[in-house]
Amino acid sequence: MPVVAITGMRQTGKSTFLREQPELKGRKYISHDDFAYPAAAKENPDQFVATDEPLIIDEAQRCPELFVAIRRAVDLDRVPGRFILSGSANFLLVKNISESLAGRTVYFYLHPLRRRERQGSTLGPPSLVRCTNRFHNRRPEVCR
Repeated sequence: MPVVAITGMRQTGKSTFLREQPELKGRKYISHDDFAYPAAAKENPDQFVATDEPLIIDEAQRCPELFVAIRRAVDLDRVPGRFILSGSANFLLVKNISESLAGRTVYFYLHPLRRRERQGSTLGPPSLVRCTNRFHNRRPEVCR
């Protein structure tokens, strides 16, 4: 798909992922947390997305005008992965965004890290599985 949308709760690591993932290093990164970008995007959204390089727009929901411009750009040149959009809001539910980018976007939801992931202990089975097995197999095992 030409547009990849990454959404999820606040503070789940979306921005960090987009800035630090090695496969995304060659992309132009724009964060709408910087107030200059939304102002420029609202002034001329078509020019804002007119670029030959792949583009990451973080907190894209802050500039609803971009969604129509992205649709027009994708319809002229449908390059897979051309735009990566992220934000803590579900773009399909934001009141001011009338363009859904249907048929042009794949949506991913980034869940927060689980306790096991933060502790780096993902090699063994999760506690839920261990506790379930304990009761199922009648083995005494500590559930943490």
